[in-house]
Amino acid sequence: MTICSIQELETSSLRELLRKNCPDFDLQESNSCFQAVIEKFEDCPEGLADFDTSDWLNMCEPYNYQLLDRWEENQDDIIQMFEEFKIAYGFETTLEALRFELIEHPLDLAMAMTNAAMTFAARTLLAVLEE
Repeated sequence: MTICSIQELETSSLRELLRKNCPDFDLQESNSCFQAVIEKFEDCPEGLADFDTSDWLNMCEPYNYQLLDRWEENQDDIIQMFEEFKIAYGFETTLEALRFELIEHPLDLAMAMTNAAMTFAARTLLAVLEE
């Protein structure tokens, strides 16, 4: 499934497509998770379609230190996005949401929450483009 026509993708940036599909979305005041996804896929909005089958860790930040750096720099926004992820998927607790993750150390929890939050942000933007 494509998120828009090939011609439109060739002539539009991700920001332009988001403004067109969701004029109420404020790019300046949005969560830093959205901002990071937009920066990463600005020139390649069709890449968001890959989030249907993959996640942030595998597509954008494959090293633990990258996820931990993001966690350290944007912890409040990541927690906010992670809470939205839990609500959207009907999870009541953090452990329930991360039940398939291997958590042996507190940093594992931070990386798993960061990956889930960033993946959810990307999938949310993908949903806006597919509207």
